[in-house]
Amino acid sequence: MSKDRIIYLPPGETRPTRLPMMPLYRVLARYEDTGKQYSSVEAYMTQGLPLHIHYEHDEAVFLLEGEVEYYCGDAMYRAVPGTFMLLPRGVPHSPRPVGDVTPRVLTIQAPENTRALAGIDPERL
Repeated sequence: MSKDRIIYLPPGETRPTRLPMMPLYRVLARYEDTGKQYSSVEAYMTQGLPLHIHYEHDEAVFLLEGEVEYYCGDAMYRAVPGTFMLLPRGVPHSPRPVGDVTPRVLTIQAPENTRALAGIDPERL
């Protein structure tokens, strides 16, 4: 890797995005930053997400704070800090925060998903 691809983000800083995403979503690495390999986001999960499927990417999730129930396929998993999950493309899933602490997660999407997260149609870029 060349030095021009090194990213250093102090706490609270994010990579530039077309739409404001802070403070709930902190973009750590964009698709463009990683040679079109993956993107990474730190997110606060203030509410659950409906059951959905990613058809274009796998999603790796590492829980940093709080607790989350993940419904994946026909199983339910309870994640606590330090839990890692790999959600392959095509698997229906729905995360839901539980407990008193707002969950904070680190996600990696491969090949990427920050443009979809921001509501941007990748075909229009």
